[in-house]
Amino acid sequence: LEFAKYDYLWRNHNNDDHEKDTVICSFASDKRIEEIVNQNSAPLNHDEEEIAGYRDALSLIHTNHNNISFNLDSVLNLHRVMLAR
Repeated sequence: LEFAKYDYLWRNHNNDDHEKDTVICSFASDKRIEEIVNQNSAPLNHDEEEIAGYRDALSLIHTNHNNISFNLDSVLNLHRVMLAR
């Protein structure tokens, strides 16, 4: 089984003010990712729902990039789209 790439989503700081990386991993085969991205299959678990959420947010950006302002409301809306599944 081939596994998808690791996604580094954000950095956290611990109580000692030393940086530590928080790694969020999504595991799905390349075939499953392709099926989800091409909307040939529904997500079967949480990891696949995240992939579909990214797909939906990127689709919104690609189709509406001329009408999307870079502001807090737009970023929060993209976040809602990503988590809507």
